[in-house]
Amino acid sequence: MLKRKVAHGIDSVPVENVTIPNLYRLASLLKSGNYRPKPVKRVFIPKGNSGKLRPLGIASTQDKIIQKAILVLLEPIFEPDFLETSHGFRKNRSCHSALEHIYFH
Repeated sequence: MLKRKVAHGIDSVPVENVTIPNLYRLASLLKSGNYRPKPVKRVFIPKGNSGKLRPLGIASTQDKIIQKAILVLLEPIFEPDFLETSHGFRKNRSCHSALEHIYFH
């Protein structure tokens, strides 16, 4: 499920505006090989209290839908092969779980 209250990308389409017919059209484009991702919207957000800014790329709503679909398909396939000590970008894992693992082992 995509988060509803997040920034939208270069297409300015909020998730709420995605309909079932839009999803069918998107699926058709993917099947035919005619889908092309849109450029990522670049914004700069504050980095801690330093006053510096860091770049953040925001994908279009369609690209977010496709990314989520790929995650749903591939995660169950590859998750069993990952090491128990691997924490980056995994479900229910974070830098905090990595630190906890290091502390207790």
